[in-house]
Amino acid sequence: MNSYSDEFNAPSRLAIYKRIMELSGEGYSYGKFIESDAINRSAGTRSEP
Repeated sequence: MNSYSDEFNAPSRLAIYKRIMELSGEGYSYGKFIESDAINRSAGTRSEP
């Protein structure tokens, strides 16, 4: 699938976050995911193309 987008959808970002947390030995927390999710950050902190 070629979408030419550099962003992942929310379920994909959650799955990636969950897997990384499991591999690192830290516990998965939905609250921490929401806090660190780039989409939820203000537009000023994200790099725009």
